[in-house]
Amino acid sequence: MISENSTFARGTWVLAQHFRKSRAARQTSYLYAGQIIGLGVGFALNLVNTRWLGPAGYGLYAATFAASDFVTMFLNFGFLPSGARLLALKQGAPEEQRRMTGALIVVTIGLVIGAALGLWGVSFFAEQLINARIGHLLRWFSLLLALLVLQTLVESACRGTGRIEALSFFNLSSKGVGVAFVGLAIVTGTYSLPVAIGASLAGSLLASVHVLNLLNPRFDKLSASVHELWLDVKHYGFKAYTGDIASSAGARTYSLILAHYGNVTALGYYTLAGLIVTPMTTFSRSLAMTFFSRFAVIRRIASKVWTVNLVWLISCFAGVLLLGSLFVHVMFGAKYSPAAGLLPLVAFAGIFSGLAAPMNKFLAAHGEGVYLRTIALTLSLISVAAAFGLIPRFGALGACYAAVVSALANFLLHLLYYRKTVEALQ
Repeated sequence: MISENSTFARGTWVLAQHFRKSRAARQTSYLYAGQIIGLGVGFALNLVNTRWLGPAGYGLYAATFAASDFVTMFLNFGFLPSGARLLALKQGAPEEQRRMTGALIVVTIGLVIGAALGLWGVSFFAEQLINARIGHLLRWFSLLLALLVLQTLVESACRGTGRIEALSFFNLSSKGVGVAFVGLAIVTGTYSLPVAIGASLAGSLLASVHVLNLLNPRFDKLSASVHELWLDVKHYGFKAYTGDIASSAGARTYSLILAHYGNVTALGYYTLAGLIVTPMTTFSRSLAMTFFSRFAVIRRIASKVWTVNLVWLISCFAGVLLLGSLFVHVMFGAKYSPAAGLLPLVAFAGIFSGLAAPMNKFLAAHGEGVYLRTIALTLSLISVAAAFGLIPRFGALGACYAAVVSALANFLLHLLYYRKTVEALQ
């Protein structure tokens, strides 16, 4: 028994040493460090928001962004997933990557205009749909909320080009600039709900513009680049887009259904629980994003990726069980204690979400748009059914139950189609 334990420990140590020395490990570390520091800065921002705005005000803050996310997810059309894939396939042609980045920027500007008009229109019906008085906020910030599409563009471009350091910088700077604006508002005595929303959006916009400039896009031969992008959208991107809509619609309806059947305060508790658990799944997404360009040319996910990911997720889940409730009480106070009761379920769902992340990027890198669409459509039906079946009865706790059901289904579906793809590649 002692010998077996020693062998296991030695094997784990060797795996850790190999992973630590690899380029992928360094890039994952950069990305995760940037995301975690960004999350830390964002957490400080949310700490200010929760204390200054109160549960009801923070609920309106969360509802505004939830409604914006729900609208803007329909205005992708598959261009950004296709762009990331084409950039990954052009690893040996940096000038072509720059031209494709320029084409993506031009297309995204059109998407932003459409999103702004969509948000303006939806604002007149928002209060009736989700039982939250956010219509005026959606109208005031329609253009800035639409510009959040640039975040997806930055992620897609950095993922496809392998510029992980630039993506790390974006994750940090977007939150840092927002905190600076909030600090200025507090000092000048002008802090309020609209200012909190505006500060967050301004930070994201400035960081997006800076990182896109770092990618040094080119706008010559624009017609040819857009045509190439359009062809891939028809082959892969639109399938991924329809799948993303179905998947995202299912997941994001939790917030909207919870606001409708419960109240914005319950939505604030649920949002806060998700925010606290975010670092857990962020590492898995960072790991998958780092390997995206490699996934395009390999036939299976390496065992070390599975092992590192699983060990991380289990460790985080144990940490949430042991320290989650104490963390909420210390950082946010007793008035947010209902959020502490949601943490174990949200973290349990996070295990399956994190395990599915590398498989999702593997399927995307190989252009398996049909598989991704099938996964998303199936998952959306499960998510919506779980949401309507559990949230009206159990409120925020029901949203957590639904999240667990959806995350488990998501993992099993990705595993099924990952195995099919690996068999086909062999």
